[in-house]
Formats: sequence, structure tokens, C-alpha cells
Amino acid sequence: MIAASRWLAYRGRFLPLGRAAFRKTLSRGRAQRSPEILLPPWVAVHELRLMLRVNYTACLRACNVSVTRGSYTWSDVHGRRFRCENKRNVLVPFESAAVASRAFGFQAIRVSPEPPTPQRCVTPNALPVLAIVGHKDHGKTTLMERLTGERMAAEEPGDTTQQVVVREASIPTGGEPLHATLLDTPGDELFEVVRGRAIHIADAAVVVMSAEGGEAQTRDAILQADRFKVPVVFCINKADLEFSDAKVAIAELRTQCIQMYKAGLIESDLKDCVDNAVAISARTGACLPELGAEIARRLSKVTLPTNPVFLADVFGGVKLAQVEDFIRRTNCLVSSGAPPIAVCFVLELERTHSFGVMLTVVVRHGVLIEGCYFVAGTEYGRVSGIYPPHGRVAPDTKIERAAVGRTVRVTGLKTVEGTSADDLLLVLPQHEAFRLSQYRKEVQLLRSHQVEGPPLEVPWAVLLKPKEDAGYDVTSTLQHEPDNSEAESAENRSDDDTAVYDDAFPSTSIYLRPVDDTVSGSGEIGVETDYETCDQPYPENADNEPSTSTTADDDSDDWSEVEASPHDEWASKVEEQNKALLERWRSKLPPLPANNKTPKAHGGIEAPAVTPDMGRPVIPVILRANFVGTFDALLDGFEALEKKHRVRIPVVHGGLGSVSPNDIVQADIGNKFGHCPVYAFQVPVLNDAVKHAVINHVTVKQFNVYSDLLADVERRCESAVRRMEEKRSRELLRR
Repeated sequence: MIAASRWLAYRGRFLPLGRAAFRKTLSRGRAQRSPEILLPPWVAVHELRLMLRVNYTACLRACNVSVTRGSYTWSDVHGRRFRCENKRNVLVPFESAAVASRAFGFQAIRVSPEPPTPQRCVTPNALPVLAIVGHKDHGKTTLMERLTGERMAAEEPGDTTQQVVVREASIPTGGEPLHATLLDTPGDELFEVVRGRAIHIADAAVVVMSAEGGEAQTRDAILQADRFKVPVVFCINKADLEFSDAKVAIAELRTQCIQMYKAGLIESDLKDCVDNAVAISARTGACLPELGAEIARRLSKVTLPTNPVFLADVFGGVKLAQVEDFIRRTNCLVSSGAPPIAVCFVLELERTHSFGVMLTVVVRHGVLIEGCYFVAGTEYGRVSGIYPPHGRVAPDTKIERAAVGRTVRVTGLKTVEGTSADDLLLVLPQHEAFRLSQYRKEVQLLRSHQVEGPPLEVPWAVLLKPKEDAGYDVTSTLQHEPDNSEAESAENRSDDDTAVYDDAFPSTSIYLRPVDDTVSGSGEIGVETDYETCDQPYPENADNEPSTSTTADDDSDDWSEVEASPHDEWASKVEEQNKALLERWRSKLPPLPANNKTPKAHGGIEAPAVTPDMGRPVIPVILRANFVGTFDALLDGFEALEKKHRVRIPVVHGGLGSVSPNDIVQADIGNKFGHCPVYAFQVPVLNDAVKHAVINHVTVKQFNVYSDLLADVERRCESAVRRMEEKRSRELLRR
């Protein structure tokens, strides 16, 4: 009974692999007689020590990880520095792991854990994807209605498109109709990222331009299509208007394309595309077969998909298929090395009350089948349902499979924390998908531990932001000055142990040299020390004190242990190099000027310099939206309002899905410092949240049109700026 209760309380009971399976994988590699050891670009110390059969202390020393005051600090050859407090979160670069492996008699091989790029496979059932783009009110949605036979504009709040609308339609071509997937995109400037995302995954872009003349978004759509190497079909709409002339619009379009080409903004002047522009009337349906014929002609010149799947591997290393004979490897490298079964592009994310997280994906390779396992970003899941891209979601509307070009909605993801739009959904075998997800989460967590150096790039979209005070400049300085006039939430405040300091100050960190310089012919480990202050200035008698401190943190495992120090003279050599490097830093450091000296306790402190950004009004908001693309567009709108009115609009809480009682609690806390309403964009408000809002006097505002929401926030900005000006005027009168 007790064992059953523990099993039910165990949070990882649904995981396909646990720590016992991971340990079994590492121990199985000991049967290999050759010295080769397969390591990923970033190696976890808790795995490396089991493969090398050493304890934590010896492994950390061999990998040049400094342990001071319960904090682990290490760096890589690119100048990045990392710090964490948990030894299981220490991921050292391959160079450091290779040095440690060679010291214990192993030969490390760098292997990429990312799956290889699949070959382009064109099937007869593949559907072309067409993105309909253009300026607002130029007739994109009307054209979609004419091609699909549905009424969509009446269903849109405010009669305007605010997210990507997906439909499958048969386009008339004058002969055999063309069956394709259509993506109707918003035309407002605020949705530029959403529009670019649709163009990127499209096989052709239909640029809709009004016969009355082009606008700014028409030019932006051409630039995005040229950037993603997508064929363009120009469509001159509203040709039935009395005072419009399609020839004049085509001439204007030709002039604009030539100017952009001469300015170097596009690679060609699109002369053939402009000459074959089709003038239509979406309202009456005139000349639609000519438009379909032009689209079919453009698609006949390309191989579907136009932009084939490419899995970027920024870490480098050999592929798993080349080293499949070696069994001594880490957990993330236990894979067949085969390409993904299917690859889908995540177009949108939404959170529903009944079905949880729902992904809108476009299949770009293979066949997506219900029940398969996948990894999207850093999250692992199983496809529990495939549904059409529009309409109600119910068990009777399920789809068994989706081929290339189909856009569907997929359920089976439990959280949206590690997945975002623009991610690739990779269908893999269950254990391979789970191992890849765990490794990506470790690398994602490593980004949050970075405190200095260039940003760590990952091949998937990043949602977990680094710590607020992490400096990404190679030469970091103390430039983070708090703005006392702006109210900041406790979530954005960083701890003191992650502050960034100048490299010129002393410390006890040990840094790794390049591999060729670090390991000598006899296998001895060479280290180079660098000094930086952590909490206090360097004392004068530091030469007589030991420069490194390592805590003996041994594990009580059944694995055989070796001595903590690989060489007896290691500590003495490190101490001598520390002293030599300290003297070199002292000779390089110039004396501090008089005006930069720290003031005495009894002396006066100068007032901080007043900057234009200080004293700006703060307009806090809590935002809930239906789609992640809409959420990002609203954030861009807030940023534009900040620049226009010189205010700060922090989103103190929010996300996707319905307004919950937690949002009301956050708003109640924000109301103690100022007015903090909850904005719900096209999402419902739960009944419990309504009760909490009434009791705590929290304002909840629901909007269905993005312009109305931004107008309400702008009124708050204008009111706050007006109150601040009145306050300053009264202060001047008092003086």
C-alpha cells in the first residue's frame, strides 16, 4: 500500500525513462574496450563522472570547474562564463570534457545530438501552401471568401483579420482546378512577424494590391517574400471600381520594384512577375481562373516544398550514424541517428479550456499520424488528436493523418513554456524524442546560468530568458543602474550572486585553455587562472592565502571511486600560477583617479546623474490573449506606445488562455501600487475569476479588436503623462 502511494505521488511516473534507465545506459558503455567516448557539445558532469568512474570532486577539477562558497563557476573557449548552485546543472563544454577524458585515458569524439536533415521527398498528395498577403483593406479576405465559398469577414471581430486564417480550397485555373492550402494573413503593420511567418512556410506568395494604389505593407510583403526566396504572384484587386485603372497600378508596382532592386533591397526587379500581374475583382469573381493559371504556372517551376526542411545544428560535431559502433556515450546520444519521421512547422499556439495546449502546424515532411511521439522546442509529447485548422474541436472531427502541405491542429502538449511559434515539431521514436527533449532542456537551463560572454545560440526558439543582469558583452562592466522612479515587480529582480563584474578584478575561478595547450604529451592537466572579485575587494595579504577552494562533495554511490586529485602536484602548480597571474594583473591595473574613489562613511555622496528615461510614468497591464502571434503583436503595440508617449508599459503577468483567479490576484497586488487592470483579448473570463475580481475591486476589460485594446492603453498613457505634467507645474509654482 505504501509503495502504491509513493508511485501515485511520483511526478515522473508517466516518463518513459528515469534515472535508473539513464544510469544503466552509462554503465553499459563500460563493456567497450576501445578508448573512444562519445560526448555532445555540452556535457553534464553528473553523467561524465559515471562514464569516467570518478567522484564529483575529481570530475569538477578535471573539467576546470571552480567551486567557491557553494557556487560552481566554469567557462568555455568563447569567453562565456556560467554560474549555478546545483552540481547537477553543471554542463561543461566539450573542450573541457575532452581534457578530462584524455586525462583518464579516453579519447573524446564530439557528436551532435540533433537529428539530421531529412531528404526532400515529394509525394503526389503534397498540397502547395499559398500565403495571401498585402495591405489592410485591399481585399485579401474577400478573395479568400471567393475561393473557398465561405463567409469569413462577418465572423471576424471588427471585420478585420487579426490572426492567420487557414483554409483548403480548389482554385479554378481554366482547366483542372488547383487544390491548395490558403493562408490569409493580417494586413496591419503590427502583425509583420505573423505575416513573415506565413510567407516563410508558403510555396508561393499572392501579393494582393488594390487598383487604387499600393501601400507600405505591399512593399514589406515583397521584401519578406524575396528574403525567404518564395515565388511571387501579383494580384491587382478592385479592378471593377469606376475610377480605378489596373494598368496605372501595375506601372506603379513596376517602378517600386525597380527602385527596391537598385537600392539593393531585393535580388531581382521582379520584371516577369509584374508583367504577368493579374487584375481581378474579388467582389464579383472576375478573372479568378486567370489568377489560378498564373499561380499554377509559378508552382510548376519549383519543387514542393519551396523552402525544404533544414535542421540547423549550431553546435557542430559528427552525426550519430557515423559512430554507431561505439556504445560508450551519454544519454542524449542513445539514438539510431535516423532523420525525423515527419517535420512540421509550428504556425500558432493556443490554450483551450477543454483540450489544453493546441498547436497549429503545417506538415513540411513525412506524414503526421495520431499517436506518434514528438519534440517541439524543449517539450516532449504525444499526438493525442489531429483536427482541422478551423471549426469546432470534437472527437468526431478527428483526422487520422496529415500529409505534406496540410495544416492541422494538434493536441498532446501539456505546457507552452518550452515551445513557441517558428519551432519545428520533430516526430521521432518515443525514447529518442524524450532523450532529445531532456538534453534541450538542460542546454536551455544553461542559458539562464550564463553571466558573461556572447549569447549561447540554440537551434530552437528560446523562451527561457537569461537572468536580467547577465551581460552579453565580452568585456563586461558594472553598467546596471537601477531606476528608482519606476516600479518594478519582484519577479524582475535578480539575485546578488549573478551580478557581472569586470574581468580585471581578482577571483578564484579557473579557466580552460584551448585543448592543444591544456593537455601535454604526458597527459598532465594545465590550468590558467583568472581573478575577479565576487563579494569584496582583494585583500593586501592575498599572496599568503590559498587561491582555490574546493568542497569535498563525494557521492555515496556504489560506483568505484578513484582519488580526488589526478596528480599530486596539481594544487601546488595551480597556486604558483595564481600568484604569477596575480602579479601580472597588478602590473596592468592603473591607479584609480581621485574622482572615482569610494567616498568615506562621513563624506558626502554625489547625487546620481539625471537621465531623460528617469521619472517616466508606469502603466502596468496584465494581458491574456488567444494566440501567441496575437500576444506578440500586442507587445509590439505596447512598445510603440512607449516610444510615442515616453512611458513604460510592463506586462506584469499574462499569457495564453482564459483569465484565471491567479491573474486577479496579480492585479490586486498591482493595484496597491497603481491601477493595474486585466486585459482579455478574445478569451473568456472564468467564473471564479469574476468572483475574485468583484470582491477585490479589480478591473477586467475584454476586447475583440486589437485597435480598441491599444486605444484604451493609449488613453491611460495620455492620462498619466497629463497628471505628471500637472504635478511638475504645481511644483514649479511652489518654487
